[in-house]
Amino acid sequence: MKNRKRELNDWEKAECSALKAAVVAFNSGKSRANSLSQEKIADALGINQGSVSSYLNGYIALNAKVAS
Repeated sequence: MKNRKRELNDWEKAECSALKAAVVAFNSGKSRANSLSQEKIADALGINQGSVSSYLNGYIALNAKVAS
């Protein structure tokens, strides 16, 4: 069975990129212990790390829960 995920719109990709940039900016200058990892974000959202990666890298569109 072929995976039929839809291609994200440019504005959805831009949202994902903006979130990824915000995480990078937040982590800038922080020690590893004090930075946000994908695992920490996943735990806070109640999702798995792979999903966080997919959101941050623009493979799946952000939803209200993740965006907030």
